[in-house]
Amino acid sequence: MNTTPLFNAETEAMKLGFMLFGTLHLLQEALESLRQPDDMMKLVEAACENVSVAHARLGALRDSLNELDRAAQG
Repeated sequence: MNTTPLFNAETEAMKLGFMLFGTLHLLQEALESLRQPDDMMKLVEAACENVSVAHARLGALRDSLNELDRAAQG
């Protein structure tokens, strides 16, 4: 499949947005689990893992935006 730089950037941005939304949901569930420390810690650990993966996806988004910028200039 042949994709354009704009499509790649949009796709990466959507993936990042969904991941961060999921992270917020995990943290909300963790706050609701304050009386169950084991469950709360598992949710916080999962949220931290999501943040780590989102950081990597941010690098992919940056690469896509740089590619889009080069395509627009050239």
